[in-house]
Amino acid sequence: MKNSENGFIASCPVCANSLFRATPMSVVYGHCPKCGNQYKIEFDECGFHAISQNPAQKKNTAKNTEFADEKC
Repeated sequence: MKNSENGFIASCPVCANSLFRATPMSVVYGHCPKCGNQYKIEFDECGFHAISQNPAQKKNTAKNTEFADEKC
């Protein structure tokens, strides 16, 4: 995850491919073109949560707050 002026850039938790750019409080549905996994990406003030939409991986989630503020 990178913190840019326009929000955050989420990366795939499986292959680290850059996926989406969004502002806090956004939700993006999509897939990774590199590994093919489908995700629901939820952005908040602290970073993002990647929730797998693949039936076999429903329990796998990732949270990245590498650049989070102290309030998070």
